Amino acid sequence: VHRPRNVDWKRAAALLYGDWGTSKAYVIGLAFVAAGFSSLPIVIAVCALTGLVVLAYGALCRGLLSGRMSSATRFDGDDLRRVDPKFQQPRFNQYLAAVSALDAFARKNFGKSVLALAVRWVLDQGPTIALWGARRPEQVDAISEVTGWSLDEPSMREIDRILRDTITSPVGPEFMAPPQSVAESLVA
Repeated sequence: VHRPRNVDWKRAAALLYGDWGTSKAYVIGLAFVAAGFSSLPIVIAVCALTGLVVLAYGALCRGLLSGRMSSATRFDGDDLRRVDPKFQQPRFNQYLAAVSALDAFARKNFGKSVLALAVRWVLDQGPTIALWGARRPEQVDAISEVTGWSLDEPSMREIDRILRDTITSPVGPEFMAPPQSVAESLVA
């Protein structure tokens, strides 16, 4: 990329803002840090203002929202779920109860699975891409369940109510956030 040494004020402003892609990513990163690594609405708002799309990693919450787990599910080896508080009792049963209630809601109201509901919820938050991991081709078959419909405001409120009623001791974002010293150095 050729960058002129002498520029007028219009070009200088663009250079100060930087390359569009990297500067927007930095703005989003700063919004995320400023929001305490926890505020999806703030990050989405900043993305909308800068024209960026959110890449929502973990749309299925480490498989919890696949609907395939039970209280008998065990995690072996270096599986991060062995230390994730959401997957430790008594919280694990609360999260499983939420998944069960969300699955019943999705099937009754939309004829869809909890997996489709979870991904649809992420997509309906704004300009987002929902990522979920798949180890086998059949694990992405649910993509067809996600398209062609959306969640209305009463459905969003009902999802919030289900989560509020079933998860009495939610895990906050601090589990996945970097140590406070790292976060402070990023904003300093």
